[in-house]
Amino acid sequence: MRVLVAGLLAIGLLGLSGPAALAQGSPQCASYAAQAAMPALQDAYNWTPFGYAPLGPYGWDILTQPFGVGPYGAAAFYGPPGLVAAYGPLGPGLTAQNIAQNVLPPGGFSFPAPNINSFANFTAAASLAGLQQAELSNLSLRYSNAGIFQTAAATWRAGDAGLAGSTLAVLSALCNGQAGAAAAAAAAAPAMSPMAPMAPGAAPMAPMAPAAPSSGQGY
Repeated sequence: MRVLVAGLLAIGLLGLSGPAALAQGSPQCASYAAQAAMPALQDAYNWTPFGYAPLGPYGWDILTQPFGVGPYGAAAFYGPPGLVAAYGPLGPGLTAQNIAQNVLPPGGFSFPAPNINSFANFTAAASLAGLQQAELSNLSLRYSNAGIFQTAAATWRAGDAGLAGSTLAVLSALCNGQAGAAAAAAAAAPAMSPMAPMAPGAAPMAPMAPAAPSSGQGY
């Protein structure tokens, strides 16, 4: 698994910078820049169509901040089917259709008083109709939010990939520039030739005589 991740990261860096950019400069600078860009590229791979992978089943929760309600909101909106009636009128959970089939008596209520019976049946039917409309509205909102979250995840992925590419290019250029400047300075410095050794038995050089005082008058 680690080998696969390392291979994907290397392919991503090659795609961001290009083979020509990595071929230029010293290998030490390329390795230094690649290590600095690796965290941003790894974070780009964490953004998936299912949200931010390190967060597990609640991968969309990070995109709801600062207006989200923590993992509870993501779990309620994208939780397992059956626990929350968030999958439309025909989905699992306590939907209007399931309530009508499993809670209400067949044919409606049958109280002895006709007025009470009619009022109870009408109220239950109206409430279930309103609940079904709310379920349709929530289902449409769910599709809308899904598209927004997908766009946000793609934006984060592209942003992290761009950050990795910029980090690689900038640090590689800085490193190679400093190395080139140091090499140019070393080449431009004049080389000092060593003094020739004194021949054996030769007399030492006489010290230079001091200059004669000037004969001009002082002021």
